[in-house]
Amino acid sequence: MKRDKWSVCVQSEVGELEAVILHVPGPEVENMTPKMAQRALYSDILNLSIARQEYEQLSGVLRKVAQIFQVKDLLSGVLDDYAAREALIGKICITEQVVDYFVKVKT
Repeated sequence: MKRDKWSVCVQSEVGELEAVILHVPGPEVENMTPKMAQRALYSDILNLSIARQEYEQLSGVLRKVAQIFQVKDLLSGVLDDYAAREALIGKICITEQVVDYFVKVKT
């Protein structure tokens, strides 16, 4: 059986897509509450098995046209650097309105 060839063209106003950052759906999907879904701009709570299937399809297509970086690998690199790790934690604490983190660390 002959397969028709198709090409993927992913571009923006800046140019051709070179790389993407992806995250494999995991426990955060299973632990999602309606409030969390709303905050993440989802219309409903996601089904983990479906989310993983859709992730595999999307990453398979993107892998053909761009380099893929995984969030966990990039984050691991940041967390290995003390100054970068502290800056990231500080920004998260500000965003999440956690005021006692730095007090605990400095004492």
